Amino acid sequence: MLEIISTRRIHILRVRIRRANKINHRRTRRRQETSCKFGGRDFLEEKEVLREGRYCTRLDGAQMSNGSATGGNMVVLRSLLVRVPKKLYEESPEPLLQLISRYLVFVKPPSLIKIVTEDQSLIIEGRILQSLVEGANRLRFEMERTYPTLLRQKVPLFLSFLKDFEILKEVEIAPNDNKPLRAQRRYSLGHLSIGLTNYIYMVSYQNFLMKMLVLELSYILRHYLKPSLLSKGKANDFIEYRTRLAKSLLEEVEPSLSAESLDLVPIHSTFRSMGLSKFFPPLADSKVDEFYVDGPGELMYLDHSESGRLGSNIKVKREDIEALVTLMRRESGLRLDFSSPSLKANLNSRLCLARVSIDTQPLALNYYVVDVKKLRAEPYTILDLLNLGSLNIEAACLLILCLYHRNNITIVGEPGSGKTTLLNALDLCTPRWWRKLYIEDTQEVQDVPWQHQTRFLVDPYGTTAKSRGTKTSEITKTLHRNPSYVILGEVQSYEQVKALFHACASGIRVMHTIHSRDLEHFLGRLLHVYEIKAELLKYLDILVECFKLETPSKTIRIVRKISEIIFEDGCPRLRELIIFDPHSGKHSCQFDIERTSVFRKISHHSMVEIDAVYGQFLELKELVSNVTSNTSNANLSWRLLYDLLHPLYEKWSSGGLKIEGIIVR
Repeated sequence: MLEIISTRRIHILRVRIRRANKINHRRTRRRQETSCKFGGRDFLEEKEVLREGRYCTRLDGAQMSNGSATGGNMVVLRSLLVRVPKKLYEESPEPLLQLISRYLVFVKPPSLIKIVTEDQSLIIEGRILQSLVEGANRLRFEMERTYPTLLRQKVPLFLSFLKDFEILKEVEIAPNDNKPLRAQRRYSLGHLSIGLTNYIYMVSYQNFLMKMLVLELSYILRHYLKPSLLSKGKANDFIEYRTRLAKSLLEEVEPSLSAESLDLVPIHSTFRSMGLSKFFPPLADSKVDEFYVDGPGELMYLDHSESGRLGSNIKVKREDIEALVTLMRRESGLRLDFSSPSLKANLNSRLCLARVSIDTQPLALNYYVVDVKKLRAEPYTILDLLNLGSLNIEAACLLILCLYHRNNITIVGEPGSGKTTLLNALDLCTPRWWRKLYIEDTQEVQDVPWQHQTRFLVDPYGTTAKSRGTKTSEITKTLHRNPSYVILGEVQSYEQVKALFHACASGIRVMHTIHSRDLEHFLGRLLHVYEIKAELLKYLDILVECFKLETPSKTIRIVRKISEIIFEDGCPRLRELIIFDPHSGKHSCQFDIERTSVFRKISHHSMVEIDAVYGQFLELKELVSNVTSNTSNANLSWRLLYDLLHPLYEKWSSGGLKIEGIIVR
């Protein structure tokens, strides 16, 4: 594969890597040799110039350390922090605002300058050169503001003592409210560094060498593409081809990188060569569940699994969104224009499987609105949900038992409450001999090896395209496809609800999700909005309510209720079997599970004694309890869980049914 890349290009890349390594070594040496105290902080001087081809980066800066500030007030310039020495303005006869206006003169002044107290931590890290001495006549300042997806990443700022330049109206003194900033946390993502500070998701390169590698590799990859990929290749094939090419080149010129960087740098370079570099960090970060862009020129914000809803320093331009739109239109074959302003499709890459929703004019006033929801590469299992506190052992065993006996399961909740996560976790618990049919508009239920999975992808709800059929028609067609179980994904419209009840009444066993605030609102929606007859509700065997609680630091998702529908005087009513108590923070059983109508249905349809059904529940409970009590199985993979459940399934199936003396196995 390397032969298609010119020898000269490889030589140039090697030369630039050597120069970047020399510069990094020189910077490290100068940091150790030169340092000066300023305002209670260590400011380390450095100045290096790199000139090669069309890239020119000049860094006149000092490295701010991560410790807390000591002494003096700090001037916040948007996301940049500069310290004004306490001694300087205390001894100066001039008012503080006039002193600041003399020392801070901007090429592009920010709209607001805040003075924060000394007990607050630094907001960001950057490279800053600051030589400010009492009696000096000039201050020069230049920083490198790192966005991991921009070609030109330096934002120079020059400050001088111009007395005739007035910025007093741009200055505001913030009162000392003694509210500490949120502590900074940092972790690495291969060649990138992720910082979580003050509810901001900050992305930067680990060092200048990593940045240069991504830029150079993406420049090379733009020129290489197999002709066959243009006609029939999918996005994943395209990404795999360029990633393999970039990895081969990277191993040739820089084999000393870490294993994670060797994996992620080629993928990042591939995304950048396709114009999708802004979307690489959240897609590659397994801790990001979903991210959003409200329009061109807006900053991306996201849902972090550990820190909740966060802003970011990734500014998405119109050309970035249009590159994503072009890829998704080609991937799905769907339209996105004035006649069909919404598109929903899957983006499949080695990073993750993601559901991409894009809206445009005339529906979206900001021209483009993007919502990308990621599916985990390693899906959550029931045991993972137990460890997270989303449900308890009794709830998990009840759902697995109902699933094994092919009861109809309805999962209800708000958007983002964990409905699809629970559906995926239950899907991993199905017996291996089942034939499962999946009917979805985008793939949200993941592939499971060694299982019989038949998938049907229909047109998304609300689209004008009629190329793949509708979910309503495919639900009706399942009557002739002999499934063991049907997984519908999300039921969205009146026609789909009617088709759902038609399938259940015809004997099709179904698991699906649907949006509603809670189970009471769900029943009201069925009875009064969709006008479903009350007697048809008996086909909904078990109902699960998922709940989402959003806090500033994280999002909590739990199974709040598991209920069944009973009829009193001909009227449907919900009977709660398991409910979450917010005061104790635990789930509790509200009814004797042995006497539930769910067990009676299982006994009737599976032709098994109700005592035997309860015995299966106790066996399952003992198995799950033993596994969760063992700390070594805290992170049990779904494959091991799969192997643990199947001996139990085979044991239950081995008894068979006795009909006129014949044992049916």
